[in-house]
Formats: sequence, C-alpha cells, structure tokens
Amino acid sequence: MAVSEMKKLSVVTAKEDADSLLYALQRLRCVELQTENPLPPAETEGAELTAAIARAGEAIEFLSGYRVKTRGLFVSPKEKEWDRQWPKGNAMVEEAIALSREMTGIRSSLNTIRFTREGLLPWKNYTGDLPECRTKYTDTVCGILPAGTDFDGLRQTLEDYACTADEILQDLPVSGKPNLQPRALAVTIWQEERESVLGVLAGYGFTVTPAQASGAEGGAAGKLHTLAAEEAALEERLTELKKQAEVLAEKQPELEEYLDRLTTLEARREAAGKLAYTRHTAVLTGWVPVKMVEKVTALLEERGDAYRFADPEPEDDVPVLLENNAMASQFEPVVALYSLPAYGSFDPTFVMSFFYIPIFGLMFADVGYGILLLAACLLGVRFLQPEGSLRKFMNMFALCGAAMIVMGALFGGYLGDLPQAIAQNFGGRTEELDLALWFNPMNDPMMFLVVSIAIGAVHLFAGLAVQFYVLWKKGDRVSAVCDAGSWMLLFLGAGLAFLWLYPGLAVLGLGVLMLICTQGRHEKNIIMKIVKGVGSLYGLVNYVSDLLSYSRILSLGLASAVIASVFNIIGTMFGPSVIGVLLLVIIGTIGHGMNLAINLLGSFVHTSRLQYIEFFGKFYEDGGRPFVPLTPKTKYVRLK
Repeated sequence: MAVSEMKKLSVVTAKEDADSLLYALQRLRCVELQTENPLPPAETEGAELTAAIARAGEAIEFLSGYRVKTRGLFVSPKEKEWDRQWPKGNAMVEEAIALSREMTGIRSSLNTIRFTREGLLPWKNYTGDLPECRTKYTDTVCGILPAGTDFDGLRQTLEDYACTADEILQDLPVSGKPNLQPRALAVTIWQEERESVLGVLAGYGFTVTPAQASGAEGGAAGKLHTLAAEEAALEERLTELKKQAEVLAEKQPELEEYLDRLTTLEARREAAGKLAYTRHTAVLTGWVPVKMVEKVTALLEERGDAYRFADPEPEDDVPVLLENNAMASQFEPVVALYSLPAYGSFDPTFVMSFFYIPIFGLMFADVGYGILLLAACLLGVRFLQPEGSLRKFMNMFALCGAAMIVMGALFGGYLGDLPQAIAQNFGGRTEELDLALWFNPMNDPMMFLVVSIAIGAVHLFAGLAVQFYVLWKKGDRVSAVCDAGSWMLLFLGAGLAFLWLYPGLAVLGLGVLMLICTQGRHEKNIIMKIVKGVGSLYGLVNYVSDLLSYSRILSLGLASAVIASVFNIIGTMFGPSVIGVLLLVIIGTIGHGMNLAINLLGSFVHTSRLQYIEFFGKFYEDGGRPFVPLTPKTKYVRLK
C-alpha cells in the first residue's frame, strides 16, 4: 500500500497541565514525541518511581515461586480501566519483600547452623573446650588429621615430647574402614614444648578445628543439642512464612496490575522529559499519522490547548508507519527485518505478500506439515493472544501454512511420501502410489526447476514494474520508460518467444534497441552514448544470476521431501507389527518434528532473501525509522 503521511504537531499547554496532556495522548496511542528538553521537571519523583518499579518486580518474582494455582499457558491479559493517578499497591509490595528478606535471613542462619554442626560432629564425644583449652602447665589443642595418615607413626614420633594424643571416638561410616576417614585428635602438650609439638603435627597434616564449644555449653554434645533446637525453631518459622507467602501469592495478579500501572506512569514521566518548559507553559512537539489528526484535534480542542499541525520539512527525521490491508499488514515485520522504507518512498509490503506466500509454499510443499503449521499458528493466536509483531508473524505463518497445503496437494507431499511408505511396508503394495494432482517433484525435478525459474521470472518482472511505477510517480517518466520499461520489454519478449516465436523476438529486439539508444543518454559524446548503451546489455548477466537464485526453491523443496522420505523408510521398516507401529510413531514424531523445524527456518530465511536481494534490489529505498507513539507500557494487563 503506502507509507503513512505524517503531520508535525506542536502543542502549548499550561505547565501544570502537562501531565494531563501526556495522559490523554498516551490513551490515544498515536503521537510520537520529539525531544525538546532532556531534563524532566520532577527528577525526585522519577527516582522514587524507578525504585517502586524495582521493588514491585522483586515482589512478583518472589511470589511467583509460591503460587499454588499456577498461571495457565493459554491465559490472555485482562483489560483494565486506568487513570493518571499514582497507582496503589505499595503495602502488598512491602509485605512480600519483608517475607522475602526474613526467609532469606532464616535460610542463611540455617546454612550457618548446618555448617557449624558438621564441624562439631567429630567432637560430639569430647567434653573439653574447642578448639583448645589451657591449664596452668598444659595446652590441649583439638584438630583433624587427614584420612590415611600413619597414626601409629605419629604416636611414636610424639613419644620424644611431653605430650599425649588422644583420638576422639565417633560413629564409624557404613564401610567400617576408619583408616580411610579423617581422625579427630585432642593433643595435650606441656606448654614449654607447644611450638615443637605443633610443628611435628603440622608435618602430618594436622589442622586445628574451626569448631567452637565451651564447657559452659556442655561441650560439643551440648552445643549440638542447642543447635538442633535452634534449627527446628527456624524450620518451623520458615514453614509459617511459606504459608503466608502462598496466601499473598494468590493476590499476585493485583501486584502485576500495580506494576503495569507503574511502568505506564514511568513511560509518561519519561515523555515529560521530551517537553520544553518555560516558567508557566510546556511545549510539546511530535508526529501524528494523517489518519489520526482528526482524533488528536478533537482532544486538543476539548482541552483548550494551543496547537498547530504542519507538513514535515526536508531536514526533519520523520518516522515511518506502514499502512496495509488486513492480509498484507501481516508481512510488515518481514519488511522491518530488512529495513523500513524511507519516509515518502514506496512500501513494497502489499506486492511482496503476493509472492512471499506461494514461494514459501513451493519451498515447503507438504499437506501434513502445512496443516501442522496452520493449526499451531491459529491456536496460538486464539489462546495466547499475542500482540504486535509476534501476532503478525503467527498470522503470516498461518497463511504460509495454507500455501504449503495447496502446493503439497499439487505435488503429492503428505508428510513426505508417508502414504506410499505405509502402503508398501505395511500393506504390501508394490506399485508406486502417486497422490500428486499435478506432478511429483521427486520423480520430475527438472519440471520443478522450470516452475521455480518461472515464478522467479514473474517476481523479477514485478520488481521492474514497481520500479517503473515509482519513477513514474516521482515525475521522472523518461527514466521510467528508459531504465525500467526497456528491460520489461526485453523480458516480456523473451517470455513471449517461448509461446509465439517471432512476435516474441520482435518485442525482445525492441527492448534491446531501447537499451542501446537510451542508457547512454546522459553522455554528450555520441560515441560514449553508443558505448554505454551497448555496455548496458551486460546487465543481462546480473538478471540471469538473479533468476538462477530461484533454483533454491527446487533445493529447499527437494530437501524437505528427501528428509521426510528417509524418516518414513526408517519408521516403516519393521512392517505391520507392534514394534513396527511403535517405531513408526516414535520415529515419525521425532523425525518429522525435526524436519518441520529445520525446513520452516530454511524456507523463511530463503524466501525472505529472495525478497530482499532479488526483488527489493530493483526499486527499494530503505532507511526509515519506526513510528513509536506514546503508549501504555504493560506486560500483564491491557489498559483500556
């Protein structure tokens, strides 16, 4: 169709009414603001709002893990009324965050208790102080020897010193091999030989235990008992908090609505930073699609604001909004993936859509895969209710799925050759089962190549026709006839020659003559005019190269059919038995699922490439930036 015409909007309102103006425009969803002054008038409130959004997000993330009734997969956002007042819900956020912080603290305390218990367990039979205690003449040091240490050798070494090393008995592991376990030792040393004995012990890998317990606590056993009681109390409190979180989690939808209202308010606060301010007024400038000018005018008239609409100036960076009918608009995201057309240029979406659908269908011509794709997209749109580009992509793939069904019926693709494989390996049929309404590309690939090249020729011719239209509409009719019309005549003649030889050659010759006579028209020297005119015929090489690119339709079409056929052979190789049926179901599900995913991606990429390179290359003027109006910023609900 076309790129929407834009009007430049300027509005002057009282400074105190700026927020109400932005609120009204946000509800209209049709005005993109230009930045006039990057400094918002209320920075403190903006910081407070940012913090509130962060805390609300934290609360939702915490409560999501405690919802007894989980959110269904196919739940569409609910519509809610909204206003410009600060949304209420902070109490619920603070309650959720308080629960989260307390539960985090309890879990940290439990981890500390469990770590402490692990350190005390080897010493549960020891009644002294940990890690060491001192008398008037001796020091007792408690520590651990690594597993496998020669304890008898250590005892013999320590006989030369005034000390004793006592092993603290503990429960043996199930293996019953104490020599493979670390040993807990209490070493009592005459104070004068402390450093010497500790040096010997260090040589055997002895390390002082980090466990701490005093006689007043009842030693290790007493402290373990105290820790067990503390752990039980904390576990009980944690259980209570989890129940409170589950109750609060039932109100999570309210919290999600609260967050959406906050983010919508934040979008309005950010928009306020794009206004220019004087002492008493606020000035807003932006872009409005022509079709929405009447609505914006009615709003501003009702408010009593001063406003003006103007046409864009040449130096303005005008945003681009595509306007297409219900079918073609589903292909707008494909165009945007390449680049939006420049403002005021031709929008190719409508023309492109007529070629995108059949080319995609030819690349993946299969009734079974088409039904799966069509059903998945329609169900996704119905139950998921996506918005924006995702919804358009799903609708576009639904149209492509319908094309796959039509092409699959023409070429006999039903999950590859599954009917034939079942008939041969399960039914004993010997002759080939041909379900194609036209022809089977596996049996006649050359015919399929001809079809691919033919649709490519029509596609390239359409690109030249669009180039002719664009040049003619700009008023450059000479270039339209000479640069596009001459090539159109050449290709029209070449195609006509296959049906009616001499008239076709005559039209082809006229096109060649036009090229020779017109492509050097900007040269002043007559010889250079002729040289450039003849040299322009070299462009045939580029056109032939473009035309051969459409052989990828053959490649993709045969690839999907061959892969499907391989999985069908494997799935039916055991014949009509229980194992054979199970194998068919398992191999069929996995194999055809992989084939569908791989070739959907391949068909999308290569169909898009044919549009971007071969089709757009003839006329497309890119460089547009998308139109981004001020709208509600929501994730969980839809604000009316």
